[in-house]
Amino acid sequence: MGVCSRVAALIVAAVLLPSCATAQRQPLYVLDLKITAEHAPDLHRPLRLRLFSDAPQELAGRLPGVVSVAADHVVIDAGLGTLQSRGAPEGPPRATFVIDYDAAPVAQLVRDLHLRYGASPSNTELIRFVRATLTASGGRSFDVASQVATHKAGDCSEHAVLLAALARAQGLPARVAIGTLVAKIDGQLGAFGHAWTEIHRDGAWKLVDATPLDGGTPVAYVPEGLLEDEGPGYGLGMMMLLSSGILRVEVIGNAP
Repeated sequence: MGVCSRVAALIVAAVLLPSCATAQRQPLYVLDLKITAEHAPDLHRPLRLRLFSDAPQELAGRLPGVVSVAADHVVIDAGLGTLQSRGAPEGPPRATFVIDYDAAPVAQLVRDLHLRYGASPSNTELIRFVRATLTASGGRSFDVASQVATHKAGDCSEHAVLLAALARAQGLPARVAIGTLVAKIDGQLGAFGHAWTEIHRDGAWKLVDATPLDGGTPVAYVPEGLLEDEGPGYGLGMMMLLSSGILRVEVIGNAP
């Protein structure tokens, strides 16, 4: 993984988040993580996490699974399927500045997707297609979908954006989520800034992550927010999310 802090990520968000990580392990930032549980937590079950923040009340207002809020932290329960999206989608999916699935480079990928998997690819097939299409790289900014389809490279944000575009092209509501991923990598538990996709299918939202972890294993997703502004000023929304988010993480046990 790269070694970009959340403060550094906030600075680069002002210029649309140029990536600060490398290879297939591309966090938006890296957080300090400690395990303070009396007994080793079961990583196959949802975790109870203590999330430290300079603005815990504001953070708690954005997080699902909140257990309690204190002066400097929020306690939440989180697992592999923790979602930010709630309720029914607001109308049919549409093309936007960021998720411009109607642009020619994305439309070509949609045709390639259908040739490979048919007219209604599953979420698993969408993941496979995105991973086969993109070369993991830390050299891109937070590209819009047509740029991702053109350059065919990027980190977690590019994987999430392209996946959302391909899903919307199938008529599936899809959104990009930004938050923290707790994962076991090289035998160590870590916490990393991450982007993934939430797709509405079969009457429910699903967490779908197309970014390869290069041998790592996801343990828990903590969605701090969605990319609400998909217009030309989307970098400002990213900066606002990062400015009041998680500073460090403690694993205090398993969720009941």
